[in-house]
Amino acid sequence: MNRQKILPAHWSDEMYQLLMEKYTRYGKERFARLFNKTFGTNYAPVTLGNIAWAHGCTESDSAPNHYSVAELAELLDLTKQAVTYQIGRGSIKARRHGRRWMVPVKEVDRLIEIYAPTAPPWPAYTVKEAAVKLGYSHTTNNIVGELARKGRLEYVLIRRKMYVPKADIDAAEQYLQKTGETFVPWSQPERWRSQY
Repeated sequence: MNRQKILPAHWSDEMYQLLMEKYTRYGKERFARLFNKTFGTNYAPVTLGNIAWAHGCTESDSAPNHYSVAELAELLDLTKQAVTYQIGRGSIKARRHGRRWMVPVKEVDRLIEIYAPTAPPWPAYTVKEAAVKLGYSHTTNNIVGELARKGRLEYVLIRRKMYVPKADIDAAEQYLQKTGETFVPWSQPERWRSQY
């Protein structure tokens, strides 16, 4: 089908520009009301929808200046369900576009400031890196995490990852190398922190 034949001959550049810019944002019904009011026409929503489709513009396209739930979830490292839940609660401002929620770029910028990854306040290892550094097997990676949760190691959570201070892990590694022991006496930090 030739797309040029679908476009009515009497359409001005402004009509075509409005179609391309606003159709995906507004949806068929709302766009038809806007278009007819702006240009004093009487097009049915289906007719405008067919014209938009012929020019490669559909309601299911991502609207410019908006993010879909899936895009936002990936950007913030959250699940789609978590994003949808926050939209439902009103914590995330979004608009309906057909059956989909779309989040404006301004809102996404605000959310990035809240959820953006930040560096730990000190040089750090992830829990997994710390476990490998201390010679714990892959099945015991959680030992370092458990020690941190019990308060024996300082830690910080950033984007669902736990970080522990590099200085503490390096001191514990030196303690293990010098003493030949297999486990660090975590409950007695004065034994392994100050000496190494």
